Amino acid sequence: MSRSRLPALLLSTLPAFAAGVASSAASEVRAAPEADAAQGDAEPEDDYGRYPIWPTEIERIAAPLRDPAMTTESGRMAALEELRPYATRVISAEIEFALTDPAPEVRNFALGICVERRLVSCVDEAEAMWDSGEPGVRFMALSLLSFDPSEAHLERLYEAMRDPNDMIREHAIDRLVDAPLDEQAAASARREIVGQLGDVSARVRRAAARGLGRLGPGEGALALVRLLDDVDVGVARDAAEALGKLRDERAAPALLRALDSPPTPEFARAGLGAIAALSGEELDQALLDFLDTPPRNARRSDVAWAVGTRLEPGAALIAGLVERMRDPDLREHCTRALLWMGERAVPFLEAAIERGLEPDVRLEVDRLLAARSLPATRRDELDIIETQHSEGGSTRAAAMAWPEPVAWPEADAREAWFERLAEPKELEAGAALAELARREELSWFEGAIGWTLERAGTAEAAGPWLVALALAPEGTLGGRGHTIAWGQVANWAANAGGGAEGRCLATLALGSAAGTRHEDTVHAELVRLAGAHLEDVRACAAMALVRFGDDAVLDALLADPSPRVRAMTAVAIRSLRRPAADLRMRLAVQADRDPHARARTGAAATLAKLEAPGRGSRRARKQQAPLVLLRAELSMFAAVSDADSKREALHWQRFELDGQTIDLPVFGSARPGRPMPWTLAPLAGAQVVDIDTGAAGVRPRPYTYDVFEMHM
Repeated sequence: MSRSRLPALLLSTLPAFAAGVASSAASEVRAAPEADAAQGDAEPEDDYGRYPIWPTEIERIAAPLRDPAMTTESGRMAALEELRPYATRVISAEIEFALTDPAPEVRNFALGICVERRLVSCVDEAEAMWDSGEPGVRFMALSLLSFDPSEAHLERLYEAMRDPNDMIREHAIDRLVDAPLDEQAAASARREIVGQLGDVSARVRRAAARGLGRLGPGEGALALVRLLDDVDVGVARDAAEALGKLRDERAAPALLRALDSPPTPEFARAGLGAIAALSGEELDQALLDFLDTPPRNARRSDVAWAVGTRLEPGAALIAGLVERMRDPDLREHCTRALLWMGERAVPFLEAAIERGLEPDVRLEVDRLLAARSLPATRRDELDIIETQHSEGGSTRAAAMAWPEPVAWPEADAREAWFERLAEPKELEAGAALAELARREELSWFEGAIGWTLERAGTAEAAGPWLVALALAPEGTLGGRGHTIAWGQVANWAANAGGGAEGRCLATLALGSAAGTRHEDTVHAELVRLAGAHLEDVRACAAMALVRFGDDAVLDALLADPSPRVRAMTAVAIRSLRRPAADLRMRLAVQADRDPHARARTGAAATLAKLEAPGRGSRRARKQQAPLVLLRAELSMFAAVSDADSKREALHWQRFELDGQTIDLPVFGSARPGRPMPWTLAPLAGAQVVDIDTGAAGVRPRPYTYDVFEMHM
């Protein structure tokens, strides 16, 4: 297939033309993209990337792609990789041409760049590759087809939703939901997705339920109601969440029946959230009844969240919350719900004060009203960070302030601790409980962990308890009666369908089996986890394995392809009393030559600690630093447009300890309503570096050079 290209000289001068150089040629170049768009070859609006400096720069790099016979397949792959930093409009023709390469690997790589840059001009080739490609290629082809949802391309997506491969069917649903559809096409797409709710695969049913929820109010609520009793709990949970987003009041009776006995806490929370999204006075009363007596597997804190986030709370609901504040067991939950309601609750609270309240209830109501009337923070009092984009624009973001120290329950307040650890995001509560168990003898600590882990539904729901186990005193859950609990944790860690954060927490908790009767079984499981597909699971396996002593697996993990795994392993070795000579040698190589700068810092700090004077003394061996929970901090580089810098800012954190900087991978996600990402490491006393300059590192590129001949 022949394709026309702009001369390389013209391509290299595009930045000057875009800046407004007064010439007729500039006008022609600026008009070219408009003409292409009119013909259907749309270009992305945000064309990040650099422009060539030399006239023949693009031509030189793309030469192997234009003549496949002149180089090997790997050489053409390298040429594509070298083109990636450039702006889309100057490399699109080369990428399209690479889609016709005789080597399938080159075509697949080029197709991936088309998806990454959202190049609609690649759709024709993607359609051809859909018919003959492997599953991975078909995934990318579907993504490109969804960028240009013509009638023919929509038919391709509908066809993919009936593919024998359930992963293809799932991906087709996701892409159809994301496609820019007009009103008529959106209605047709919704009907097709409703039809997938009866698919034999739970994966596809979940995708269909999530897709209907993302589409918002419309057809499909009655079909989703049938999935509330699905044999797969995940399908039932996603169906409940989708019903809340569809806001069809006809689903209310079915949701109330399902909440009579929810199968898991996650389903209960989803069902309560769906009820909160619907309107009606009878639902207000149902939420108050749930607050009085939560259903099985439902937490009162989840009911309070649903009440507080209700879209249209009635007067009776708010009055019922104020009335229930008289009950000491309900006061905290009612207070949270009223606080979440915000200004909508203020008139009712003021009316309750006028009618008269008990002194203790009046105090809580006054605090709520005071919280809603806090003085506004002046803009010039904020700590503003400004980051520059390559185009000259800027992003302004206020620096985050750490919250005040938390007051934890007393040692004998068992119910209060259970309440705190019931919140999945309260990882600090688990760490605080473990620290308390190290200082004081808690008779109920071990039994509480075992009982909770045996009955928890998912690793994410048991997150604080897993942190408590990971940081617990030696010998916790060491008895014969806790075999089921260890088996549950091992299942969570090995669950290939689980989330990375939950699996990592479970893997770290397995390290506490060292020194117990379960040591051999758990160690064998950790060795298997060290070869897991997810890099985060392998990183957490390294931190857990180090508690079993010097292991040959640690040496292998230091050579892992992922820098996150290498960095975590290097820091984990700080806990070893006497690392083997081979391990020290590999640490030295990593500290000096690791291709990833962040992986070098941890190895260097560990070497410095191992070589410190007095390291081998008996006293030093007895004072090994335990694991601690560390939180990340939002970096100023999280706001930049460059994807690599943003990934560095959100997935890594730089700490300082004893004058050394140590970079560690962090887990979790920085989303609204959730704490910052976390990590567990033997870095007691480490402080977050305020400005993490490592997040602004330049993505490494293969070094290239030209040979010049000098004539004298």
